[in-house]
Amino acid sequence: MILVLAKIAVKKGKSNELLDISKALIRKSRIEDGCISYNLYSDVENEDLFVMVEYWQDEKALNEHFETIHFKNFGVEISDVLAKDIDLDKYDLGELL
Repeated sequence: MILVLAKIAVKKGKSNELLDISKALIRKSRIEDGCISYNLYSDVENEDLFVMVEYWQDEKALNEHFETIHFKNFGVEISDVLAKDIDLDKYDLGELL
């Protein structure tokens, strides 16, 4: 199992735009083969920070996700609201869960 943590920092006042843009990505990603869980969370102390927490069956499923049109569209649509590049971390959970 693969865990992905995508830390997202948006420009001041752009939080609602991020939420609107993310809705289609989240909805479509959740129904992909190999997607176990796909959620967006906001930081409790900073309204401009978010983390996308994703669980994927394996690396193959994650790589296929990266090639979907909804993922690519998200990357284009979000570019104007980002304060900096998304910080993406991947972890191989193996059989831990």
